[in-house]
Amino acid sequence: MSPGASAGPTPSFHVPVPAWVSVATWLCLISLVALLIGMGYRRWRRNHRPKISEAEASMRRWVAWVASRWPWEAQNLGLVLVDETTRHRRPWWSNHVLPPVVCYPRATFYPAANGLRAYVQTLPGVGLDQVAKMAGHLANAWGCIRVEVRQDRPGLLCLRGLLKDPLAAPWPVRPDGRPLADWLLHVGVDDEGDMVLLPLANLSGVTVAGVPGTGKTSLQRWWLCQLAPHPAVQIAVLDGKVSDPADGDYGDLAGRCFAAAGDDPIQANQTLQRLWETMRSRSAWLRANRGTSQFWDAGPSDDCPLVVVIVDESHTYATAATKAQREVCESNIWYLTKLAKEGRSRGFLTVFVTQKQTADAIPTAIRDVCQVGLAFGVRTMDGAVAALGDDIRQYPEIAPTELIGRQWTGVAVMRRPDCAGFHRVRTPYVSEPDAALIAGQYAAFTRDPGSMAPLLSVEGPVR
Repeated sequence: MSPGASAGPTPSFHVPVPAWVSVATWLCLISLVALLIGMGYRRWRRNHRPKISEAEASMRRWVAWVASRWPWEAQNLGLVLVDETTRHRRPWWSNHVLPPVVCYPRATFYPAANGLRAYVQTLPGVGLDQVAKMAGHLANAWGCIRVEVRQDRPGLLCLRGLLKDPLAAPWPVRPDGRPLADWLLHVGVDDEGDMVLLPLANLSGVTVAGVPGTGKTSLQRWWLCQLAPHPAVQIAVLDGKVSDPADGDYGDLAGRCFAAAGDDPIQANQTLQRLWETMRSRSAWLRANRGTSQFWDAGPSDDCPLVVVIVDESHTYATAATKAQREVCESNIWYLTKLAKEGRSRGFLTVFVTQKQTADAIPTAIRDVCQVGLAFGVRTMDGAVAALGDDIRQYPEIAPTELIGRQWTGVAVMRRPDCAGFHRVRTPYVSEPDAALIAGQYAAFTRDPGSMAPLLSVEGPVR
């Protein structure tokens, strides 16, 4: 070709791009956009989230620290499952036997009032009993004054770590004279600050234990102040601490009580016989007027009220001081047993109050049929077992033996029929003048329930 001659168009070469490169490029672009959006959103949330106090931030850091240590603490406390099915494993590259797999229960931690709350999944061999035994060690490891363990639902435990005790402060209350709502008797507040209500419907009986000065009588005043404003409630008191009930702790409430007795076993026997005869007459009255033998099918009414019987220092009427009183005390035990066993279906609720609910103070036939038990401070674990049952041994961190002291006056351990485990409750303090004011205000509601229904011809125990 001569110089200056045209060489023609330059040939172009098109290199084909694989499809996966295009897809990867688009994915990278989309990921980059998503990353930028995410970073922007996090920055926006950081600048616009609610401000928290330094105390709350410190609490969150502490809970995060506790959560980070849980795998280590669970393994060192023996709260693990050694999987025996993996004991003889061998790797494919060697003949050495591998150790068995060790699993620790998974847990989720949350900040809570006065501490933290943790939900722990159970494992075979690691359940409520095993974790409860280690509650004291967990409290030391977490820096808590107490760790409570309870069964939240099958396969899940709830651990409550408390940095300070919310029940240590007294709680004075002045009754306002309002009657019960839905027949729920207010007991107090628990560690969570929730109100503890006791359903009276179909309740057979209540036992209250505790050494002197722990709050038993104040709790009875608080209950009577809730019951007194209701015309469908009648109250009887047997006070085994004094000879004349007008001089005792319930003297200011006498105007709202249709029957009262002191520490004389014979006088108490007459009152108990009167109550038993009224209770027996209820069956025929209920069938004739309501068409049923169950009192709580229709509930209390003015003509068929709920009868609440408070037996304070019940051992006074069950323990014979002399040989001549033995027959009377046996009769008292018979009447008290009948009230506890048969009173639920006939509208009778009996509350047994004593310092130590051992078999010599309150017969086991009475104690075992009462659905609700409360124990204020007691000296020994045997006293706690007598009041709350043998299961309290599994919860030493919440046992009433820890409630001895002036700061614990009014705090009780409660076993409720509708909740598993045990619960600490701060009961309110009600002064005698305030209780007397409520009793006098509603004294006009007091009537003898035995005069409201015709009595049947019944026979008492053979004497």
